[in-house]
Amino acid sequence: THIMRAEEWIATAPRHVQLYRALGWTMPAIAHLPVVLDPSGKGKMSKRKKTAPDGRVLPVLVRDFRAAGYLPEAMFNFLALIGWHYDGHTEFMTRDEIIERFTIERINPTAAAFNYAKLDHFNGVYIRSLSADELTERLMPFLERAPFRADRETMRRITPLIQERLERLDQVIGMVDFFFVEPLPDYDPAGLIPRNGDVAMARRLLAASREALAAVNPFEHDAIEAALRGLAERLGVKAGVLFQPLRVATCGRPVAPPLFGTLEILGQARVLARLERALAMLTDAG
Repeated sequence: THIMRAEEWIATAPRHVQLYRALGWTMPAIAHLPVVLDPSGKGKMSKRKKTAPDGRVLPVLVRDFRAAGYLPEAMFNFLALIGWHYDGHTEFMTRDEIIERFTIERINPTAAAFNYAKLDHFNGVYIRSLSADELTERLMPFLERAPFRADRETMRRITPLIQERLERLDQVIGMVDFFFVEPLPDYDPAGLIPRNGDVAMARRLLAASREALAAVNPFEHDAIEAALRGLAERLGVKAGVLFQPLRVATCGRPVAPPLFGTLEILGQARVLARLERALAMLTDAG
């Protein structure tokens, strides 16, 4: 009943009408859709490779979006809203809701730019809507690309810690590698030094953390949190000052999943061994 095509075909529409009439066919309704523009808003979206500010190549083809870890349901929702709206403010809708609510009258004739940042936001919302078990299953194929072996049971424990931070499934490798790699890759020992602190302060905090964590039994989230917060109070430092070098020492980076859950999954033996290594690095550095 309808022919829906890109606006480039507007110029040929009269010819097609004449052809239908000449052949004695019933003419369907023709609707012309706005083109999808490049993220800059200049020119049509093309297959030419483009890079994001972080250096990654932005996907264009369907297989590239799939490889980057965009969920099908997020892509469907996002694409439906390029050049169309339901009521001007509702954004998140299921496939069935979009199909039910779609009308040609609400198509915007103005071309819209493809907004990768908005797509990432949409994808993150859909990722957070999954159960931890379902998200783990979707993450496992991406972890097959990793240079380490990630087992499913450990990932089931890790997934709730990273779920809030994921915007694309392909980000998982860089978020969880330190759980599975032993020993930790080398990192800059300067990261062990608290802000406005020095090597001596870092040694004191890490040595005290090692002693406190060695006494935690059972080595579980709540007990770990109580031990470390109590330690910060006894040392007379803010919790964040203590946690910064501890995070770097155990994860090899200043930004990592929530600390107490991370330490529990790493396990007491590995945490203590990594603290020993960090203290040795500070000795060599200072």
